[in-house]
Amino acid sequence: HEFLRTKLDGKWGDIYPYLARMRDVPLDPDAEQRLRELLPEALQARIRAAFCELIRDCALRQPTVLVCEDIHWSDPSSLGLLDSLVPLTSEIPLLLLLVFRADEGEAWKWHQRLQLEHGTHYRVLELSPLNRADSGKLVDKLLRLEKLPDTTRELILGRSEGNPFFLEELLRSLIDSGLVHGDDQHVPLTEAAAQLNVPDTVQSVVAARIDRLATAAKRVLQTASVLGRIFQKNILHRLLHSESTDARFDSSLSELVEREFLLPHGAAEYVFKHAITWNVAYES
Repeated sequence: HEFLRTKLDGKWGDIYPYLARMRDVPLDPDAEQRLRELLPEALQARIRAAFCELIRDCALRQPTVLVCEDIHWSDPSSLGLLDSLVPLTSEIPLLLLLVFRADEGEAWKWHQRLQLEHGTHYRVLELSPLNRADSGKLVDKLLRLEKLPDTTRELILGRSEGNPFFLEELLRSLIDSGLVHGDDQHVPLTEAAAQLNVPDTVQSVVAARIDRLATAAKRVLQTASVLGRIFQKNILHRLLHSESTDARFDSSLSELVEREFLLPHGAAEYVFKHAITWNVAYES
């Protein structure tokens, strides 16, 4: 957006309205009227063409990698936009890195079609679960403990089944509950660890962590989830202004970052660390 604002002459002046519409950036009345006069199909085609022109310009300036996450949740319009970009990879120094789960649905059918149409230019890298040794290394790195009781370690490794996000959330759940303290190198007794009631799914682990939050922090997290996975701090603050002081709002936001529910995302934005965390918070 800022790049285009400095280049509103020539072709950039022509395509800017379509990129602005794609990002919900306000336009002047004349530009808005021109867009309203277009049929939906024509408007969508021009938005795609404008976005391709922007990416082409970036890639010709320097080799470009465009990362798109959570493709399995894409709507048809997003998949159509990616369809427009794929041919560019054979013309300019552009790499599309698409991250998705192997879920049945439109996105999976789209992926299978790309495999057939583009052959060796479309490569699939499957991320397998961590093996037991690597899972153990991740446990040690996250907890930073000199010694973890064997019963606790076996419980954690067995339940997570090599899923690194599940593993991390499970460890944070144990820390949140006070059963493991990484800072002072205190660990739970074997007897207590053996009696832990560990949820079977990562969603259940995340839900349990959210339930342990203080009321104010939980309210901030849930309200943020309605705004989206990425949200602006000032909008969230405005929504909660009537029920939270500035100090309590900032304190709650800091707690959510410290506990790694949220991550800073630019100067005044935050992002849910994982899409599952966002979804569980929203469902709650």
